[in-house]
Amino acid sequence: MPANVKRIVYVSSRTAAPRGGAYSRSKLAAEAAVRASGVSWVIVRLPEVYGAGKAEGADDIIQRAIRGVPIFVVGRGDQELRPVYVDDVLHALVAALSSTADRETYTLAGERMTMREFAERT
Repeated sequence: MPANVKRIVYVSSRTAAPRGGAYSRSKLAAEAAVRASGVSWVIVRLPEVYGAGKAEGADDIIQRAIRGVPIFVVGRGDQELRPVYVDDVLHALVAALSSTADRETYTLAGERMTMREFAERT
């Protein structure tokens, strides 16, 4: 770690879990490295972020609804989502940069809904 690093704000995922897939486990491993860094840190775990114009996830569902094309839902669509708008994420990350919080992990989350409910509301 460079000597001039005073604080780390690490953006992780709300899906970070020991029994998750490779992505989930990689987020946990990175969180552990941040915790062991020896400098002030804050970890912010993000849910599904929409509004950034991506071509995947929640943004893909929104774009499909706008275009009037089918929205694909896996299985019964009962996977839990907690979507949050990109501007809200940015405000939270800026706050984490200037916060006095130290050695804290926060999970951002929007309203709880299933994938099917999100698709139907869109």
